[in-house]
Amino acid sequence: MLGKNKKLQKTEERAFTRLEAVEKRRKRAYGEIEQARRTVDSKIICSTSSDSDSDTGENISNKSKELRLQVKALHKNVIDVIVITGSARGDIVLIPRIPMIPTDYPFELKRIQFPLEVCFAMTINKSQGQSLSMTGIDLRVECFSHGQFYITCSRVSSASSLVILAPKGSTKNTVYKELLR
Repeated sequence: MLGKNKKLQKTEERAFTRLEAVEKRRKRAYGEIEQARRTVDSKIICSTSSDSDSDTGENISNKSKELRLQVKALHKNVIDVIVITGSARGDIVLIPRIPMIPTDYPFELKRIQFPLEVCFAMTINKSQGQSLSMTGIDLRVECFSHGQFYITCSRVSSASSLVILAPKGSTKNTVYKELLR
């Protein structure tokens, strides 16, 4: 989950740009509005998570936002991914660019983008319920709620699969004694 992999092979890399454009009929009312560009760099060997509550039609609906995907191939308008968590684990899925139109603005804003977000790490709370083969824990900031340290350490099956970064040499396990009474 954390750290750098210096032995990572050179892989195909592509930058994807999301365009946000205000619909033409509304542009006249508000004047000329500059299009905003946002770029997402993605490599074939990287984990991603779905960025929206959309269903791609491939049985990978992401209502809980716990879905993790591994990018297999990058194309201009579609990304091939393999599902690495959830009930569809192991399935290969094609994720297309889709138009997203938020309804909470007084004008119509149309985004055409991949509904993915590159993830390099996850929070302790997000890791709950997942089994990981290897994990690294960053404790530069100590755990802040009851049981977080236990949750984090119990994600792997053996101590040799766990790496802990604790610059102070130790950490405190936060326990609310009021809860134990």
